[in-house]
Amino acid sequence: MGENILVIHGMRRGYQNEELQRFIYRLMKESGINFHITFLESDINHLYNMISSLVKQGVHEFNIVPLLLFSAKHYLQDIPTILQHLKNNYPYIEYQVTQPLGTHYHIVNIINERIKNALYVSPSISKIVFIAHGSERYKQPNEQLKQVINNCNVANKPINMVMLYGDYSYKKRLPEILAEGGEILVVPVFLYDGFLVHKMKSEIQYMRNNSCIEFTKSLNFHPLLELIIKDQITQLEARNHVPDTTQFS
Repeated sequence: MGENILVIHGMRRGYQNEELQRFIYRLMKESGINFHITFLESDINHLYNMISSLVKQGVHEFNIVPLLLFSAKHYLQDIPTILQHLKNNYPYIEYQVTQPLGTHYHIVNIINERIKNALYVSPSISKIVFIAHGSERYKQPNEQLKQVINNCNVANKPINMVMLYGDYSYKKRLPEILAEGGEILVVPVFLYDGFLVHKMKSEIQYMRNNSCIEFTKSLNFHPLLELIIKDQITQLEARNHVPDTTQFS
């Protein structure tokens, strides 16, 4: 059984990492699993430093759980690079990596709840716009967000998607959507309402002209995230204990 390592982006400066740690501990306090919180941006609790410390304490197996929604640079490049560096220095360690959070079906349940609540308050909303981080380099976030949209069935209303970065840039696509008129619900598909989300909301408000725009909250460490993380770890452990039947072939 591997040691569970929760990896979040974080920031190198300021108090955000401390706040994120408090959110995660609060989220996972009833989970019954042991875990360590690490960051991709941190001078202290960096992913490399945390695993190096545990290896020196005799831990050799790790379940890596990226608290990232989609497969972009951090998931496809940054984390694998750090893990390979660790493997080069400690060849005997073993690790497995869970899928991004956004690929789990409970993410759709959280977003459906957000939309349902918004429509209850503002039933005149005529269209919905999902917005996520996106990527200039990788296409996977586009496809994964499309899959989330396809699985959202709480409202019989048209759903568009835009991104902060990449082919679906909200700065290019959102003005076209706003020009069509009607009351719009913007759904931020982010782990929490942090700096990027607040900046995005301010810029969208500036674009709105005479359009009426409502926003849902981001996921904001919804309680279902605990179930997602536990489920992903369980799947890793189950995969690790599947017997090798090839020896009997």
